[in-house]
Amino acid sequence: MKVWKIITDLTPEQGEGIDEIFTREDGDLIRNLDGNNEIFSWDYIEDDVYIPYLLCTEQVINILSDLCQKYNFKFGPIDVTEEFLLGRFVIPDSDFEEFRVDNLTEDMVYWKIKKFGVESLDDLDKRILELSI
Repeated sequence: MKVWKIITDLTPEQGEGIDEIFTREDGDLIRNLDGNNEIFSWDYIEDDVYIPYLLCTEQVINILSDLCQKYNFKFGPIDVTEEFLLGRFVIPDSDFEEFRVDNLTEDMVYWKIKKFGVESLDDLDKRILELSI
């Protein structure tokens, strides 16, 4: 799984009511992916800009991209996994937080220190380093 930032042209209202846009079959496909824990989402809205974040595989991204193309919606997935794992931004959702805990490595924390300095470390980074001692 990876963390994806989605660039879209959906308004916040369209994003919140996205289930109403798709056909029943398309909606069932998305709900099935969600029900099988293949996709987790967190929506961010700032200044009338709708930015969904997804935690899923590249295969799921391809399915969603095809669906959005079918309905002429812009769907630009950007892989932000590394930035998220390094704590460069926070997604306050338990599934995303659990993913970070499970996937952050000691090497990544050392790289973060090298690139951004020791003052950039957060509590999880410090915990990872403590476990390595």
